[in-house]
Amino acid sequence: TPLTTSIPATIGLKCKLLNARSLVNKIPEFLLLLNMAKFDIIFVCETWLNTSLPDSITTVRDYHVYRSDREIRRGGGVAIFYKKSLHLKNIQVTQELALPETIVCELSLNITFRFLLCYRAPDYDIEHVNKLNSLLTWATSSPHTFIFLGDFNLPHINWTLNECNLLQCCNK
Repeated sequence: TPLTTSIPATIGLKCKLLNARSLVNKIPEFLLLLNMAKFDIIFVCETWLNTSLPDSITTVRDYHVYRSDREIRRGGGVAIFYKKSLHLKNIQVTQELALPETIVCELSLNITFRFLLCYRAPDYDIEHVNKLNSLLTWATSSPHTFIFLGDFNLPHINWTLNECNLLQCCNK
């Protein structure tokens, strides 16, 4: 489900999270969205991009892009499109914390935001959940405002009670 949010009006940042299920097949619609809505940052899950597709396929006037493509099979992948006027810094994490299809970045305005965008495939195992937990622990240790977003494929979350058992979300 697409989510549009505005960070407090004093910041004036317009952001959107969407699940593309193949961005390549929707480039004209995506360009229209960027031109019409004037988002500052768009976080995209399930780009279905891969390393054989050059950055030029996702080049959008007035925007830079960070990508984390799936390397082995079709599907997945994440990307962050952000206005060239913003200084969004890609944060490299250590090998122990690195996850596929994940991007960590920071944006400093009058406050600093740390964003973590993640796509978790439904078939990822408990090891992935443990690494994601470690990455979250690291990311939230920063004094900055933290925003965690993506497609986590966690159907066992009880949204009414805001609780879940993460072990239920793994198939191994």
